[in-house]
Amino acid sequence: MTEDELADQILKQTKQNHGRKKISCRRAHLLAEELAVSVKTIGRVCHQEGIKIVNCQLGCFGDKTGA
Repeated sequence: MTEDELADQILKQTKQNHGRKKISCRRAHLLAEELAVSVKTIGRVCHQEGIKIVNCQLGCFGDKTGA
């Protein structure tokens, strides 16, 4: 899977809130498993695409409004 294809797959899973793109930490983990890529890769692509990861499963960061 190319970087662009991966970005497209991630973008399909994001929610828009006030013009900001978001994806939940849980969804990012599940997506990594579904696409057979590392969570680190998902995080890197999210960073490059300006997608905020929210609702951290460890409670470290993110908003609790859902994504």
